[in-house]
Amino acid sequence: MTLFRLSKKAKDDLLNIARYTERRWGRKQRRDYLLQLDNAFHAVAKNPELGRACSGGCK
Repeated sequence: MTLFRLSKKAKDDLLNIARYTERRWGRKQRRDYLLQLDNAFHAVAKNPELGRACSGGCK
């Protein structure tokens, strides 16, 4: 398994996304959505070429 590390800001954002998703669409959708995000994070960590370059800096 390829490791990656999320910043505190990213973790806070994901928590807010999870809360909003659960309120709007329910617990199952929250779990499904966070699993998809986690899979995407692992895919990019394993193969960074999957990502796109940021022009002008990334935030």
